[in-house]
Amino acid sequence: MSKYNMKLDKDQIKTLCKLENVIGQLVNIDVNPSWLSNIPHREFLDSMYIVYRLDATCIFGDGFRETKTMLIDNGIVQYMAVEEQDLYMAAMRNIKPEILSMSDFVYDTPLLTISVSGFIYGAFAIVSRDIMDSVAEKIGNDFMLLPGSVHEMHAIDVNFFDLNHTELTYDKSFIRSMVYKASHDVKNRDEYLTSDVYIYNRELKELRTLKGDQSWKL
Repeated sequence: MSKYNMKLDKDQIKTLCKLENVIGQLVNIDVNPSWLSNIPHREFLDSMYIVYRLDATCIFGDGFRETKTMLIDNGIVQYMAVEEQDLYMAAMRNIKPEILSMSDFVYDTPLLTISVSGFIYGAFAIVSRDIMDSVAEKIGNDFMLLPGSVHEMHAIDVNFFDLNHTELTYDKSFIRSMVYKASHDVKNRDEYLTSDVYIYNRELKELRTLKGDQSWKL
């Protein structure tokens, strides 16, 4: 087993190291390669990696959720006798999505926040096609996916900004500039995820870049 930040006895380790406790986390693609080489991971879109954690609320309770997660490294994978694909499938099964309308908090704001129950590493929810389809259904259209942090992403109707008329105030350059500032305005640098904007097409079930030059099926 690898070293932890938590002090656990053998029974607690056995309880924790189960697929039912696996959660996904998105991290920025510019992470340290040596760090990444010691953990199971996969690429997501063109700006992120998926890594995995163990949620220790099964041991410590919900009150400790924010601080009590354990990054799954190769040592833990060996202990659990699983492969990266097993972790991915488990993380997908274990997502408990939260899709919130910001109009509930800020009047007349047509923005949805996408996260998970507890809002810890909730940006991982965008990996799920079912969740993205639920967002599209709430919006009633294709939508722009705007970065927040590792804990949440945001969605807004694709027609809210007219992407085809650069003479408008909200052109593509303005959107990129706005998003870059917002995504870097995080209290903890470790929470920074990406500055890229994507469009979700609900018919094709795919995400594409704002430029439209790359796309990925979910």
